[in-house]
Amino acid sequence: MAKLLAIDGMALARRIFEATQAPGQGEGKQADHAGRALPHILASFTRLLNKQAASHVLLAFDAGGPNWRHALYPAYKANRHPMPESFQQQLPDLYASLRLWGLQVLCLPEVEADDVIGTLSKLGEAAGYEVFMVTPDKDYGQLVTEK
Repeated sequence: MAKLLAIDGMALARRIFEATQAPGQGEGKQADHAGRALPHILASFTRLLNKQAASHVLLAFDAGGPNWRHALYPAYKANRHPMPESFQQQLPDLYASLRLWGLQVLCLPEVEADDVIGTLSKLGEAAGYEVFMVTPDKDYGQLVTEK
C-alpha cells in the first residue's frame, strides 16, 4: 500500500526553534540562535523521513499573512505571539535545504498548512493511501481514521 507522510512543516520547525532557544535569550541573540536552530530542524526532518519511509511526502508550510479565516473572524490568532523575525529570516534557507533533498515545499498564499494537510490527507485516504499526519496541532485529531 502506498504511504503518504503529511508533515506540518511550519508547526514542527517553529516548535524545534523554540525548544532550542536558551532560556532568557533576548531578541539581540535571536539571529544567532536561528542559525543554530536550523541544523536541529533539518536533523529532525531527516529522522522523521528515515523512520517513516513513505512513498509520498507532503511538506506543507504556512505562507504567512491573512487567510480565509481572518475574513470570517478578524480577531483570528490575535492573541498569538508573532513569529520571531530571526526564525522567519531562516525560512528561505530551510526551504532551500529541503529542496536540495528533492522535497517540494508546499506553501499556498491565504491557506494554512493544516488546511492543505487536512484536504490532501482525506483525498489520499480516498485514493487508497495509508496516511500519516505529523504535527503538534491537536486539531488534527478530528481527521484520524483507521487509515
